Amino acid sequence: MLRKTLRSMLLTGAMMWPLAGVATDATGHRLSPPPAALPLVLVQDEGGSDNGGGDGAAAQDTSDGVADDPADAEGISEDATDQIVADLSTGSAFCQGLGDPALNVDCLSDQFAAAAKAMPAKGGYAAARKALLDAAARLHALAAANAAPGKPAAKVKAGKRHSTRPLTAVANPAAVAAKAAAIVTETRLVLLRSSSGSDQRRIAYEQVAAVVDSTKVLLRSS
Repeated sequence: MLRKTLRSMLLTGAMMWPLAGVATDATGHRLSPPPAALPLVLVQDEGGSDNGGGDGAAAQDTSDGVADDPADAEGISEDATDQIVADLSTGSAFCQGLGDPALNVDCLSDQFAAAAKAMPAKGGYAAARKALLDAAARLHALAAANAAPGKPAAKVKAGKRHSTRPLTAVANPAAVAAKAAAIVTETRLVLLRSSSGSDQRRIAYEQVAAVVDSTKVLLRSS
């Protein structure tokens, strides 16, 4: 029986692997042990999902749903622009309501300055503020250089509104108003040149430029 078993094992190539010690074949020859099984290691895909991967943290949407203003439009808003336009329009109407063409130039200077001082000194409106302040200073200098003799500067009032400072009446209202209109035109062009950049800034500056230009109606009535 043993011989038959050994012969069968030789024919089939069967090998005996003892539980301990050295493995041998049916004839007693030493056999090399089988290679050890490699451990199974699960590797997590750091690229995220199968649809393109990428940094999972970077792929997260951190938007709060509110778009930041462009850098050149910091602080610019529809409401703020409407307020500037209203201040300039109301100021021009106030000057018209005084009923004294000799005061129109310096009154417009006063109202330009008042509207500008209500605007933020920094941010998207800074250039518009400077343009209005420069125009106000030039208009006031024009009025002072053409002051009517015997008419001291004085604060004026129309309805519930009044000038922020004493106004200077000019001696030749029509001629002075023509020069003032040129200053207003130049101010409009400065505003339009400053409007380049984002659409938000452009729209705001174009609106301010338009209302500034509309004040020439007051000057033509001088």
